[in-house]
Amino acid sequence: MLRRRKLASGGNEFVFHTRTGAPNGTQDVHRALRSVRAWAGIDDELVPHALRKSAVTAVSDALGLEAAARFAGHKRSRVTYQYYAKRAIDAPDTSEVLGRLQGSPQKPAPVLEVDKERWGRREAGF
Repeated sequence: MLRRRKLASGGNEFVFHTRTGAPNGTQDVHRALRSVRAWAGIDDELVPHALRKSAVTAVSDALGLEAAARFAGHKRSRVTYQYYAKRAIDAPDTSEVLGRLQGSPQKPAPVLEVDKERWGRREAGF
């Protein structure tokens, strides 16, 4: 798709450019993303840097830290690891232990389950 877009640009060296052929600046990217967020009803937390972090982390998971560092344009993979491609930390389920600190509740709270097919939450029917 990127090759087709570049060919259709009439020889412009930039794949994404303004109507005048100039490269998009950061303000253009932010403005376009604001429009997309408003259209799609997506939270304001989705910013270009969040997309960059997601892409670098995905490359790191698939191809390794060195490839992710090159993809991100970092000279050292340490920077990529420290700020972008941190691994998820597996921790034990401590909810029962921490729940004891709370004491016995007057009314039990509903149990929530994750519906993996819809990625939503629903209350368990008991």
